[in-house]
Amino acid sequence: MQEYTQFVEKLLENILEIHQEQVVSISGELQNSENSPQPLAEIPFLEELALQIRKKKAFPILDISTANLKKRFFQELPPEAQNLRPKYIEKLFQLTDFFIEISWKGIARGFPTMPTKLNSIFQNISRSIWQKPLQNGKKMVLLNFPDAELANFIHYDNRQLHELYLDAVNIDYEEQEKLGHNYIKKFKKFSKYQLITADDSLELEITPSQIELNDNKQTHLVIFPRGNIKMNIVADSLNGIFDAEKVYYKNYFYQNAKISFQAGKIQFISFQQESEANYILQTKLEHRSSECEMILGINNGITELCGYYLYDTVREGNLSLKLYDEKGMPILFSNMNVKIKNIKD
Repeated sequence: MQEYTQFVEKLLENILEIHQEQVVSISGELQNSENSPQPLAEIPFLEELALQIRKKKAFPILDISTANLKKRFFQELPPEAQNLRPKYIEKLFQLTDFFIEISWKGIARGFPTMPTKLNSIFQNISRSIWQKPLQNGKKMVLLNFPDAELANFIHYDNRQLHELYLDAVNIDYEEQEKLGHNYIKKFKKFSKYQLITADDSLELEITPSQIELNDNKQTHLVIFPRGNIKMNIVADSLNGIFDAEKVYYKNYFYQNAKISFQAGKIQFISFQQESEANYILQTKLEHRSSECEMILGINNGITELCGYYLYDTVREGNLSLKLYDEKGMPILFSNMNVKIKNIKD
């Protein structure tokens, strides 16, 4: 379809740089559940990808499943039949030059798309499959394409979410890369910063040598929508209060929360609205890992926040503190209205 052509051409020309006779694996899960308002809505996008790859005289391999098939797979097959033979996986990876995953489920973690036990089995199988190409240095692209199930999770109109995604991926990637490198040059000049919101401020120290532009074409893993700068924070440097307009954790979404730090340790977190989910987040923060990052979005194609962290955090001007629970699940505190001030040593 015409609405996908522009993005697919950019993907193949600028990101993957596919050449003649190379093999591209396209995988994804199509929605065909009984309550899906738009069953198999991913097919036009899938067709466009395969067609444009073939036009370059490369070879697309379609590795497609459906929501109903996955459900029946775990319900009807015995455990010994659920694992792929290692020999099959090895042959697939040897044959394939690039891997493209369409579905947002290929990257999003913590969304209860199936019963807990089945989801755990599925995640283990997925990890064992996807770790292999990354270990071998082959490029993997996670397109994070939305569907009605994601829209339902985040309470967002399905059609509007689809349009938001297309706006986010149909950008000038060369200009975005230039913008990102300009930001990196500025942030490398200082290590200590103050994040100022309406009524509060937070001081922190970053590691200038560990600033990453997630849109680096040389990396093996590319996630869409693209466009953020990641800065490592010295854990015990956090002092003050950060006022978050949005907080994201797994499938939980919070609004208007404050988190207070002293020498890197959380003193308190307060919420504007009372909820049972508040206790869940508080408990996870008590046992969080020491890793923390500052994320700055630079994608100018996104014009509004939707509630899905992998879209929201790349929006231009959105600043996030990224913490992690004890299992490595991200907890993001975001604000679109933060003034960043450097602190001279």
